[in-house]
Amino acid sequence: MKKKVLFSLAIFFLAFSAVSVVRTNAASFAGWLFGGGTESDGVAPWDGTNTNVGWISMSSTNTGVGSYGVTVPDTDGPVTGYAWAGGDESSSTSGTSLGYIDFNPQDGHCTTGVPVAGQYKAASCVDPDGGNGGVSRSGGYLQGWARIVEIASASAIGNSGGWSGWIKLKGNTFGVEISKMDGNRNTPTFAYSDELGWINFGEAEVPTPPALALSIAPITLLEGESLPKNTNISWTVSDGNFDSCTASGGWSGAKSSAEGPYTESVSVTAQDQKFTLTCSKAGFADVVKDVFAVSGCNNMGCGNGECVMTGFELTESYSCDSCTATLCATRSTGEWREVAP
Repeated sequence: MKKKVLFSLAIFFLAFSAVSVVRTNAASFAGWLFGGGTESDGVAPWDGTNTNVGWISMSSTNTGVGSYGVTVPDTDGPVTGYAWAGGDESSSTSGTSLGYIDFNPQDGHCTTGVPVAGQYKAASCVDPDGGNGGVSRSGGYLQGWARIVEIASASAIGNSGGWSGWIKLKGNTFGVEISKMDGNRNTPTFAYSDELGWINFGEAEVPTPPALALSIAPITLLEGESLPKNTNISWTVSDGNFDSCTASGGWSGAKSSAEGPYTESVSVTAQDQKFTLTCSKAGFADVVKDVFAVSGCNNMGCGNGECVMTGFELTESYSCDSCTATLCATRSTGEWREVAP
């Protein structure tokens, strides 16, 4: 007779979760940078000895002209956009503004020819390392070169005093650490310009969206039961509020997006059914969480003439073999034998 192993009678649905980010994968800087040298004679307005950059706005939500901002990717990749350096002199003394700082001049912003819309002309578009400039995220640091547009433009007409306007984000002994960009001046982290001095990025901030967690309670299908069957799905919003949250897949509709834990009942109608929750907040990539219902058997086998649990095993069906003490008692030396009537 064919050898067989008997298993018990329950199917469990497990929840496996994964996070995926859609749309864009970058966040906009908030806050300010501060840096530069000193006014050697201590006298305003700017008289040629002042190399103090002063405050640099990383977003037009602060101040400045037009619409601008700097974005940093969630993972390694290029930083994009412009900051605004308004200068360190008051308007009453007609102080000189340094204007925009370009964080990705390599994207066709800089030209040595005739500039078109979105470009500025410079004497050279080659950074001091011999590349095309631009800032990128690499691990926990920002690296590469940003450029002060007004100085670059002045170099094209020989009016920059020999300056080129480059700002280096990471060198052998310094570098801008992203973890220190928390809006707190007690955690300074510096870039450097050999023309303008140190620039502290510590008072800027890379905001993060609220956190989202999603889980689904296991389902037990006993022998004779079948789907659909209800279970509870739970989600938690923390570290702030989302603007909105929307369910899709095995459930639907708008869901609570404010901080707090939430639970509601859902119906599982199919194996491997996916339940998705997408939460949005202005200025950030969507945060998307998925959970899946997967069927499996809580295996039971014979041991010492009794049914014992032997472990969990995923299965593609909704049925598990049964195990009874009567059947286990008929087992002999690892084989099944017929029992006389």
